[in-house]
Amino acid sequence: MSCCHPDKFDQVFDRKLARRELKTLLRKGPRKSTRVLVEQVRKCVSIRGKSLLDIGGGVGAIPFAMINDGLESVTNVDASSAYQTIVHEEAERRDQTNLFTFFQGDFVSLADEIESSDIVTLDRVICCYENMESLVGTSLEKASGTYAVVFPRSVWWNRILFMLTNVSLWIMRKEFRTYVHDSDNVRDLILARGFEARHHSDLLVWQVSVYERTD
Repeated sequence: MSCCHPDKFDQVFDRKLARRELKTLLRKGPRKSTRVLVEQVRKCVSIRGKSLLDIGGGVGAIPFAMINDGLESVTNVDASSAYQTIVHEEAERRDQTNLFTFFQGDFVSLADEIESSDIVTLDRVICCYENMESLVGTSLEKASGTYAVVFPRSVWWNRILFMLTNVSLWIMRKEFRTYVHDSDNVRDLILARGFEARHHSDLLVWQVSVYERTD
């Protein structure tokens, strides 16, 4: 069984939460870390005519923002069936379903079915996956150009915060867990796969990094 089994995600990322997050997105726009990611990708590459692979994209904040920049196609992968449904419904409302291809489940398990894209994004996804090397390594293989990630800073307050989150999940009898992976290990893995850093921002909890393939 994958360490990212979809049932674990459906326990936490259910339709009620998805609808609430979509409502917030429509009212206030993307959260700060997502805004930084989108803004920095725009600075690094022209989005018009490009393809996007959005892994664990939640309610679709990144693709819906980039479609306005002329994005040609979106491959949306999420382990939560509720979030996939919400994104599909919102794409229908916007008359944009022709731009989307949907995959529901563990990205690493589905990777052989998924084509490479010009831009690959993982917004708050690395922290949801125990085997960081597998997730990052496999997703890097799908990035033909830009690779952009948001994940927790490996600082002491995050380790306490995420530990408390996991205790709460354990008390609620949820199988899902969160992880604070070593930041240097994540960066070293990306750089070793033929990418170079184009942007890095540290927020209080999160860090935003954008890379470009050089090989």
